[in-house]
Amino acid sequence: MSSEAVKLFSNAHKFIPSYKKAGFELYKIVANKRADLSHMISSQIEFLINEGQTELEKLSISKVKNFKRADTTFKNGAVENNLELLTCILDNRFDIEIYSDYETDCDINYFLELASDCEHPNIDKLFLDRGADVRADEDYFLRLASQEGHLGVVRLLLKRGADIHTKNEAPLRLFKRMKRDDTVEYFTKYHSR
Repeated sequence: MSSEAVKLFSNAHKFIPSYKKAGFELYKIVANKRADLSHMISSQIEFLINEGQTELEKLSISKVKNFKRADTTFKNGAVENNLELLTCILDNRFDIEIYSDYETDCDINYFLELASDCEHPNIDKLFLDRGADVRADEDYFLRLASQEGHLGVVRLLLKRGADIHTKNEAPLRLFKRMKRDDTVEYFTKYHSR
């Protein structure tokens, strides 16, 4: 798919009066012309997501047999807090590792890390519900959320079984270093249980 076609998708509402950003008409036109949407490059996917074309992305994911950029779409969905798009990918059972362009492991724990770093508890919850390991890498996600000062994510991870005592109570020490009194208070109450 060319960059021009992606730009056409994102701007269709400007010159096709019946087209709405959340509509499917343009996708259907392109699909009927048998355009191959499976070869979209990462920057094109990012462009569509940034332009609010979640519906088009969802259709591409659900209708294209070999959608090759599930990992990029997943990564951007995690960073942009796009629960709807991430759910679509997971519901279509894409194997993120098979379709990965990244050198690193791209399992669901990797995406949990991205969401924890960006303070998206709802995305973290989705990943945990779908099999991410809250205790992976010695409670790394709890330490990351603590380091970034993301109390909502910390609460979720603790409720899901993260260990507050990991690495000599590193999460608590990180919050104290950041002078986050609200979180230190929360940790202290949680610790005393």
